[in-house]
Amino acid sequence: MAIWNRIKLIMEKADTKHIVILSMGVLGGQIVNILVQPIATRLYSPEAFGNLSLMISLGTMFAPIATLQYHIAIVHSKKEDEFALCKLNLLLVAVTAFLFFLCLFGYLYFESQKYDTVGSLIYISILWYIMNGLVSIVESYNNRHNEYQLMAKVTFNRAIVSNIVKVILGVFHFEVLGLVIAQTLGYIAGIKKQSKSIIQHWNDIWKTDGKQVLEVARRYRAQPLYALPGIFILQFSYSALAVIINTLFSTREGGFFSLSVTVLGIPLSLVSNNVSRVFFKNASEEYEKTGSFHSTFRNTSVMLISLSVLGFSLLWVIAEPAFSLVYGKEWVRSGIFVKILIPMYAARFIVTGMMHGFVISNKQRLKTIFQSLFIAAMALGYFLAASGRMEVEGFLSYINWTYFVLYIVLFFVLWKQSKGEHE
Repeated sequence: MAIWNRIKLIMEKADTKHIVILSMGVLGGQIVNILVQPIATRLYSPEAFGNLSLMISLGTMFAPIATLQYHIAIVHSKKEDEFALCKLNLLLVAVTAFLFFLCLFGYLYFESQKYDTVGSLIYISILWYIMNGLVSIVESYNNRHNEYQLMAKVTFNRAIVSNIVKVILGVFHFEVLGLVIAQTLGYIAGIKKQSKSIIQHWNDIWKTDGKQVLEVARRYRAQPLYALPGIFILQFSYSALAVIINTLFSTREGGFFSLSVTVLGIPLSLVSNNVSRVFFKNASEEYEKTGSFHSTFRNTSVMLISLSVLGFSLLWVIAEPAFSLVYGKEWVRSGIFVKILIPMYAARFIVTGMMHGFVISNKQRLKTIFQSLFIAAMALGYFLAASGRMEVEGFLSYINWTYFVLYIVLFFVLWKQSKGEHE
């Protein structure tokens, strides 16, 4: 009984209520994905999924730059800064999207042969980049105003729209075009509903004068100076993996890798990312009151470690036979990739949920230094693979263990920061 009471107390302190609300929306969406994916793998080829992953990677690897991470400030900013920050973020999405287009156009002009299998569809990644930026702004606004049920509903609706379109177009053999259309409609679906609260203040946002916008840009400059580099490096170090596999090995291997990371990403999207939103809010409040956020960190980490060990251990046991049975025999290779990457994803599941601890303790520079090691490890792996010293399994094994060690280090650094032990 005492153990149960202790577990209950930990769950309450971790604000499980809001985590569950967010997770239910993601769970509903993931159930839809899980039910539809076995159909999709029989309607689309691995090469189609490989090309899709290539375009998604181009749209997401630069996604953190869309708002220069100023959207995070919306969650905890002063009330008088709220509308100015919204306007600043919207302007940044427009400007950076234009720059992204110029860079992508210039790069493809000289290196187009690497993306011949995709063709002009590659430019859809710019639209996905814009949508990622807008969703980041709206979700931060929702988080600030505790609109967790709305966020959950929109997540579910997006999954429904995307998967219905995917199946319909797959029946008519649209191949990669069908996947692109489904992905695009999935991004768009629900954005108006999720933006309902912020749209009510649309006039107030755009009436905010330029001086106030510049003032909040200066006041929260720690976001682009310290938060952005680390987040960009971490995002790039993951998104670039799909590009590396598609270009150095084959789009077929890229398709198998795409399915494996989709499955491995389910626990992160279902639990870890939602924990991150609630942890940020609760840990910020604790830090303001006590000068530390150790209680929130301890309770959240116990919950995440328990879930990670149980969930990923089970996945390791069933990965290969499950992929063969559920997705078709040719997709058993994705199950092999999953087993290779499980240690790294298990560690990522734990640490991702609490990465905002660096923001709370104002140690963004320290986070950037540690996260720089991820892209360094990825770059070394790229050169080793490009030199012909690695097959795809060797490359993934290298990425798994180097990233795993880095996440362990990050966890203990966060633990120290949570105690308020500033250097």
